[in-house]
Amino acid sequence: MRRMLLVAALAVFWTGTASAEIDTDAGSRSVLFSFSGLSELGAGSYDLGTTPSLPSGGEGTRLTTAGIGFRKFLANGLAIRPGLTLGFASNKTEFDNREVTESGSAFGLSAVLEKHYHQPGARIAPYLGVGAGLGVASGSAKVDFKDGAFEDREDKSSGFGLGVFGALGFQAEVFDGANLGAEYRLGLAFNSGSIEPDGSDKIDTSSFGMGISTASFFLSVDLD
Repeated sequence: MRRMLLVAALAVFWTGTASAEIDTDAGSRSVLFSFSGLSELGAGSYDLGTTPSLPSGGEGTRLTTAGIGFRKFLANGLAIRPGLTLGFASNKTEFDNREVTESGSAFGLSAVLEKHYHQPGARIAPYLGVGAGLGVASGSAKVDFKDGAFEDREDKSSGFGLGVFGALGFQAEVFDGANLGAEYRLGLAFNSGSIEPDGSDKIDTSSFGMGISTASFFLSVDLD
């Protein structure tokens, strides 16, 4: 929450001398680029349900995600926003007798219907939305033993996620035709996955529950 408030404060500062005329009229179009943090347990920082958890390495492989989306206003203040999420992970940990390398990747799709509440002359325009998303992920955890006392091993994992959510966000014009925004999501997410330990049988996992995504930040660039 503090991160989202910080972005709001920065938006107010930047728009102090700007026109702050955000275009929410019918037919307006824009491209959105998200810059997000870590996603875990199916609650992606940009798309709840579109970055499934990867149950490897004991605590789960964390994925750094980024997204791109397209927003079009179907009517004044009413927009549709499809989006694409990509995630990746690469982490190497050194121990006294072994080296653990974790890697992973994810791909997700989402769609959000947004209702914008922009008042003429307002510096910040809030919006509410409802949406859904799905995604797939895969990863591996490789253990290399330095002293040769044990055989090296590599465990593999995969995951699938599906989520529905409500969204709360805002955007503010920072330059002519460019808006900075942030968004939180609350929804239900289903995750299923599997672990394939090296030399052992595959283990299937699944989870279903409510989650709140971390704050996502995006830059919106008008196309008109």
